[in-house]
Order: sequence, then structure tokens, then C-alpha cells
Amino acid sequence: MATVDCDLMLRQISRIEEESFSDPWSLDSLWGAMTRDYNLIFFALGNEEKYTIYSFRGGEEITISCLETLDIDEEKRKSKPGEKLLMGYIIATDIADESELLRIAVAEKFKRLGVGKNLMQAYKNELKNHCDKFLLEVRASNIGAKTLYEQLGYKEITIRKDYYSNPKEDACIYSLELGPYYKLDGM
Repeated sequence: MATVDCDLMLRQISRIEEESFSDPWSLDSLWGAMTRDYNLIFFALGNEEKYTIYSFRGGEEITISCLETLDIDEEKRKSKPGEKLLMGYIIATDIADESELLRIAVAEKFKRLGVGKNLMQAYKNELKNHCDKFLLEVRASNIGAKTLYEQLGYKEITIRKDYYSNPKEDACIYSLELGPYYKLDGM
């Protein structure tokens, strides 16, 4: 366990929010997400050679846990390795036996290296022993994200008409239901 520099984390997440979303969360919203005790934040820190996925639960005293270190395939690397940077993150709620993915983003420089997929897998693995259901929403036009979610076993369950603004667009709601058998079998 280690502590995290919340100000630095906020600035880095805010930068990725700005490049990733037409409706980025404000610093106040990000701070709120980091300090609520029912939220979890997962983040990848590293470079194009190797990165580590960490998690922490929001609250007054934030400590981080190292989940796993991953190598990036040499053929996927885009440039020489450099300093450790925030590559991507997930913000999710964790209430009772259900979790909702609130945000996922990968910095433009680190897209298509498997960071998002590995963050999603770490998120599920961290919560699978007490969550039966994982929910998320995605813009209808975000084919790349929808493909990733479907590869990870999520199923589209409904559409919310005109949910997003800037631009106005439908939201596709996805669910991954593990059920109690998943915990018993240890799958």
C-alpha cells in the first residue's frame, strides 16, 4: 500500500478527460469521485514498455493497491519508453452486489496498447467476489468501446434515447451478470 498525490492524479485525469470526452468532468466532480467511499478508481501508470495497474477506494485517506504489472507487446509500441505517466483510468461505483462503470478513458498516446482492456479486466477481477452485476453506458456511436465491452462479455440491455448532449446521442446500456455461481466456481 502507498499513498497517492491527489492533486497530481486530478490534473492528469482532467487532462485525459479533456482529450477523451465532449463533456469532461470538472475538477470538482473528479475530486468528489475520488473522495466518496463507495467509488473505486483504477489507473494504469507506466510507459509504452511496461505499466502497472493500481486501484484505490475513495474516502478521506486514500491508499493505493498494486494489482498487476503488464508488459506491452514490442510490435505495439509506438515510441521509446519514457517516464511513468498516467495512461488511463476507470472510475466506478461499488454498492452492495452491483457496480457501475462511471468513466473509462485512455490517454491518446497509449490507445490501442491493451490498456483499456486490462483496466476493465482488473476492475472485474477486483470486484467479482462480491458483485453479481456490472453496468455501464456508452454512446451509440462509440463502436470501439462497444466492441471491447462485448469481447469482455457485456450484453446490451437497453437504450436511453437522447441521453448524451454535445452532441445529442443515445446511450447504450450494457450489463455483465456473473451471478452467485461465479463466486462459488471461482471463475
